[in-house]
Amino acid sequence: MYTNLHGDLTRMQDMYSQAVRRTEELGNLNAELTWTNDLLKARNDLLNAESKALTGRIEKLEAKISDLQCKNDMLSMYADQQKSYMYVRENELLKDEILACRERNVEFSEQEEGKPSSPTALVKNEVDEEKMEETEKMKEEKDKKIEKLKITMEGNTKEIEEEEKEEMMIMKRKEEEINKIEGKPNKKHQEIKRKKKEEEMKEEITEIEGKLKEAQEEIKETKKKEEGMKEEINKMEGKLKEAQEEIKETKKKEEGMKEEISNMEGKLKEAQEEVKEKKKKEEGMKREIKEIEGKLKGAHKKIEERKKKEEGMKEEIKEIEGSLKEAYEEIEKRRKKEEEMKEDIKQIEGKLKETQEEIQEIEGKLKGAHAEIMERNKKEEEMKKEIKEMQEKLKKAQEEIQEIDRKLKGAHDEIMERKKKKEGMKEEINEIKGKLKETQERTKEEGLKMEEKLKKKEEEIGELRNKLADKANEVSERENRRIKK
Repeated sequence: MYTNLHGDLTRMQDMYSQAVRRTEELGNLNAELTWTNDLLKARNDLLNAESKALTGRIEKLEAKISDLQCKNDMLSMYADQQKSYMYVRENELLKDEILACRERNVEFSEQEEGKPSSPTALVKNEVDEEKMEETEKMKEEKDKKIEKLKITMEGNTKEIEEEEKEEMMIMKRKEEEINKIEGKPNKKHQEIKRKKKEEEMKEEITEIEGKLKEAQEEIKETKKKEEGMKEEINKMEGKLKEAQEEIKETKKKEEGMKEEISNMEGKLKEAQEEVKEKKKKEEGMKREIKEIEGKLKGAHKKIEERKKKEEGMKEEIKEIEGSLKEAYEEIEKRRKKEEEMKEDIKQIEGKLKETQEEIQEIEGKLKGAHAEIMERNKKEEEMKKEIKEMQEKLKKAQEEIQEIDRKLKGAHDEIMERKKKKEGMKEEINEIKGKLKETQERTKEEGLKMEEKLKKKEEEIGELRNKLADKANEVSERENRRIKK
């Protein structure tokens, strides 16, 4: 009996030491779980901060894009306003010139009505003065006709021709009256002059018509270019909308990843609570084992004291044997409970292994997400640099446009003030047209560059989509496997 009790005590001590080791192992596992949980929380916080930073950057980029679109719209509106202003101004100038011509014709007719009929020296002097005035008027009328031909379009040419015919008839009548006053010998000389003037006027009219046709062709080309630019702008807007939709989809995927992480954290908390409950049960078992060990030690001491008194203490030994039997039964019950505890501990260890594997998978995902975030940050920096370059180019183009507008205004004022210096003004206008063509070519080149950049960005976004789709498929497959298990 004593040997059996001693063996039972040694077994109980071994079980107790094993239980202590397992409790220590469970404590270490719990510490590791807390550490990994803290790491996950820290990484989650980093991901949240980076996602917020990305959203802020995306909003800034969207604001910059909207500003650029507004500036482009303002530039187009400004160009349309300038064109409309120029057309209105030209029409007003035409109206003023027509009224001035009519007033001069009225004054000339009134002067003709007040002339004397007798051919005297005074009349000749008046005729000479009238000739000088007529020549000046003819020069002014030529200038006005040239300006009219430059400004008017195909629809207004008929009215100008009719006015020219009327003016030619008036001039013929005036010349006939002058010939009557001066005499017949000057008719041939005047006819020669008239023919020369008519030929010069015809040549000037043909030159002006050619220039008008060239100007009309240039206007048509500019309209076509403007339509092409508008189509390109609409394409760019559509691409921007697609990029914004892709950004929204990526945000939704990030929210799904956050939900998965929160679910994993809940599972970890549940496992920690189970471990705590098991620890409480083990502490109760330890207390009970200590009580039994105390009882066994007391029994062992009693046996040693009463070995010498075996003959007189048989009844006491029987009582002690009964108590030992009860203790042995209790020990067997405790063994059964410990075996059950072992099974529970094995289940917990399996769960802990699964959680560790899941944590490793999450860490791999987090590393991939961190790498993607770094790549996105680099791409955003490149986008910022490109946007800054585009803003600088737009500023330069705006400055050039402002300079051209100033030059156009100055040229318009000089045209009104200096009608006699047309050749110099033509050269300046040609220079301004060349500059406008250069600016249009620059805008075309910039538009092509923007299209190439957008294509590259679309390819990059497609690659990111494929990566995210692959990751989502992997996560769904793992979840399905877990559900099946």
